[in-house]
Amino acid sequence: MNYLPKLFSFKGRTGRIEFWLVFIISVAIIAGLNFFSKPLLDKILSEWMAVIAINAMIIPVYWILIATEVRRFHDLGRSGYWVLIILIPYAGQVIALIWLGFISGDNYDNEYGTKLPDKASLT
Repeated sequence: MNYLPKLFSFKGRTGRIEFWLVFIISVAIIAGLNFFSKPLLDKILSEWMAVIAINAMIIPVYWILIATEVRRFHDLGRSGYWVLIILIPYAGQVIALIWLGFISGDNYDNEYGTKLPDKASLT
């Protein structure tokens, strides 16, 4: 199965291992683009064009991260709108990280999909 369409999808369920994998890779990509690409792009492009170019590269990463968070909330039996909890300063981000990263998902089929397999699988 091709995993790429699932990355951009807001439907279905995602387990904790997949969430952590996407979260860590996303943070690394965003940090790398901000810290390493900006000085390089500033030399090639004007400053505002460099910011636009970096943001154009970061938008797909944020999309994938938010889609993964929505699917993770689905695994917990909650609506994907719960992802908006991160908009609460400080506390919302901590609460979301605890829920998404440490609370196990429903052990049964729910309205968002079938029970995830016990073994971690990205297929």
